Amino acid sequence: MIKAYGCIDIVIRRDSLEKKEKGLSQKFIEEYGVKEPHFDNDLICIPGGMNPYDVGTEVTNLEEKYGLVYNPNIKEGPITDIIIVEPLGMSPYRSWLRSKIIEESDICRGIVYYLEGSQEL
Repeated sequence: MIKAYGCIDIVIRRDSLEKKEKGLSQKFIEEYGVKEPHFDNDLICIPGGMNPYDVGTEVTNLEEKYGLVYNPNIKEGPITDIIIVEPLGMSPYRSWLRSKIIEESDICRGIVYYLEGSQEL
């Protein structure tokens, strides 16, 4: 289970990186400076930025540099390695990512993400 940053988040499956190269997910965490609790054994969450353009640029970089797949409509084509989560919620096309609100106040919502079928919850 990982905690959201609270802006537009980019969530990546660790096993997608490991399929490309053993140990790549740990290298990725170090390169992006991802700190706990924004990664676990299944997922990595990186901040996507404050606007959709920044997020789009980052996703393109992830596809080109790491060979990850971003498919916003997973009902067609390959399963996505990347899911973009906006403050208002996830895309309805999220085959493997689940979320849970852990705290809610007038100011903000504490949200965690987890891989479907994870034993952590």
